[in-house]
Amino acid sequence: IKNNLKEATREFRGWSVYRLAQKLDLPHQTVYSWVWNKTQPSGENVLKICRLLNCKYEDIYPVFKEHSTFADKIFLADE
Repeated sequence: IKNNLKEATREFRGWSVYRLAQKLDLPHQTVYSWVWNKTQPSGENVLKICRLLNCKYEDIYPVFKEHSTFADKIFLADE
């Protein structure tokens, strides 16, 4: 699934992907592999990213915008 992780990181916090990796306490190579869609973050890491960036799931994965009520239910269930 294509993501907007790099764009969301800049837009919501003004951070680089490297800084996001530091905040997640993960190797920057891991986060860059997500950005370039080589691998996907776990659900747990997506939630951490959303909390750090103060954004919604669909801000990172725009394909889910049309299903935003479903994504909101996932967030609410986790909190």
